[in-house]
Amino acid sequence: MICLYIDRLSIADTATKLKIKPDTVSTHKHNAINKIRNAMGEH
Repeated sequence: MICLYIDRLSIADTATKLKIKPDTVSTHKHNAINKIRNAMGEH
């Protein structure tokens, strides 16, 4: 998430930097956003 939001990298660039697939980056992003929403009480 830091690469995507702080470093402002694209999903593709983040995947390249972390040496993982872009789909994996998307999944982690989706999961992180859901965890933040749940922690804030937004459903």
